[in-house]
Amino acid sequence: MRDFKFKRHDLVFLTPEGCTDAISLGPYPMESHMAEGSLLCWCMSGHPLIVSRQSDHLPDTHLQVGLAEPYSWGKRRLAFSVPRQEIARHECPPDLAEVIQKLKLADAALWQSLDRSFTALGLTLRVFGSAALQSLTGLQCMHADSDLDLLVQPETRDQADAALTVMSSFVRQNPQLRLDGEILNPAGQGASIREWLKRPDTLLVKSIDRVELLAQAEFNAAFSEMGVHAA
Repeated sequence: MRDFKFKRHDLVFLTPEGCTDAISLGPYPMESHMAEGSLLCWCMSGHPLIVSRQSDHLPDTHLQVGLAEPYSWGKRRLAFSVPRQEIARHECPPDLAEVIQKLKLADAALWQSLDRSFTALGLTLRVFGSAALQSLTGLQCMHADSDLDLLVQPETRDQADAALTVMSSFVRQNPQLRLDGEILNPAGQGASIREWLKRPDTLLVKSIDRVELLAQAEFNAAFSEMGVHAA
């Protein structure tokens, strides 16, 4: 089995054998062969699958992934179990700069300013959800009310605090923008950006294998205490 370390929202590309050996996990009440047919068509077009939260019942040799169909396919969200040994490639979600360029987003200048602010902090803003899929596939995955789901991944407490300050200011100054997403700590625990900006005592946190309520102090403890500019 290949030694891949997966996070939620990561992209995986299957070998042809992986497509045929995948097992449909639902959740829609459709025949498994129909779901597996959609998967085969998707993968043979060179499109990625998304790493999702893993089931307790899944063997270590397999990975649970999702396929979020575009509108022309029915917009269903399908889940599959795929053999890890048949994963040909594993990538991070696309960065914001790439998505802005490919989708020609409205208010692109504002999104670019946010991207530059995070670059100055030593952070790369990434995008997941429908905007990421549309930029990667060229298929219509977004609608007029779609959010732009950002993934913020600070390594240090200084970076996390600075990111919170920058994001809070950006949201306050640009309330018309549909911004959502997650902040991901180094332990692989993700919290909603919208909730994180409210600075609550407790956060609903998602990781690769569970969803739980976590004290914000515990969530923040996963960040290194090293300063942003420390060696």
